Amino acid sequence: MAQKQSVYREDRTAQEEPLARLSHETAGLFFRNSNDLYRGLQDVVRRQSSYYVLTYAMPSQKADGSFRRIKLEVNRPGLELSYRKGYYAPREEMTFERRKREDILEALQAPGNLNEIPVSLSYNYYQEDESSYGVSFLTHIGIRGLNFLDEAARRKNLIHIVVVAFDENDRYIEGLERSIEFRLLETSYASLLDHGIRSKVELKLPFGRYKIKAVVRESTQGKMGSVTKAIEIP
Repeated sequence: MAQKQSVYREDRTAQEEPLARLSHETAGLFFRNSNDLYRGLQDVVRRQSSYYVLTYAMPSQKADGSFRRIKLEVNRPGLELSYRKGYYAPREEMTFERRKREDILEALQAPGNLNEIPVSLSYNYYQEDESSYGVSFLTHIGIRGLNFLDEAARRKNLIHIVVVAFDENDRYIEGLERSIEFRLLETSYASLLDHGIRSKVELKLPFGRYKIKAVVRESTQGKMGSVTKAIEIP
């Protein structure tokens, strides 16, 4: 019998402990194992009879959803403080444009290539003046593994293509972004499946050696592909 009572007490304590912790962290009242409702109401009324409302500016920190602790101190002896012990910072929801931008920047800085989308890159150049060349980059993108949304008898997707030139020390020299929106009929979509997407961009570069990186991102599922090519001009 004693063992059963001990197990019962442990089980009851385990059930009460989360409620006790919650009331402590939020400056609430927790009445443990009591049927004295009148006394509980008296305590509530007493605590609500006088109180202070304090506000402060949230520190300039990242909106990452983390828990921020609050500590309140007074210089008057004999006071008992009851206040909320902290709060969860708001979590910033990334907009479509921000997520796209961060994905592309991360891919440009990554040492390797992404392979969710097949990408190939070719180029040719011509001399514009004594110190610079016009360099045309042709990007070919395979789309058979991509999901084009089927809406109103159209196949829809938005493809972002970024081509960037870095020097031999990985310093940014020049770059260009292009967005292509597709709203295709089934016949055009079938042709695109067979031939893929070709996009041409042109950069103006001085003679020298470069690392060219092309990054492709589609908008339906956020799939990405990239390719890196070392070139020398002329």
